[in-house]
Amino acid sequence: MDLHQVLAMAIENLVLRPTTYHNLVETFENYSVEEVIVTRRRLDGKKVKEVPFHSSTILMMITRDKASFIPHGEIYLSSATGSYLWYANGMEVLKQVQN
Repeated sequence: MDLHQVLAMAIENLVLRPTTYHNLVETFENYSVEEVIVTRRRLDGKKVKEVPFHSSTILMMITRDKASFIPHGEIYLSSATGSYLWYANGMEVLKQVQN
C-alpha cells in the first residue's frame, strides 16, 4: 500500500465514517505505528502467540512475499521469507525500547 492509497482511505473514512474515524484517532493518538522485519533466528518458526509482546502492543499486519494479512496467534514468523510486522505501541513503551 503506498502513501496515496493510505491518504485516500483516510479521507474516505473521514467523509463516510466521521464518528468512527475521530474515535479511532483519539484512541490511538498516543500510539506510534512501527514496522520491523523479523531477522532474529530465535523467532524463526515461532507462532505470533509465542512472542512476548508488551501488553500495550497491537499487532496490526504482517507482510510477507508481497502479501499482507491480518495476523492471528497461529501465524508463523520467518526471517528467511522476510516477515514484516506492523504494530502499534504506546509512546511510553517506545521510549523504554529506545533507551
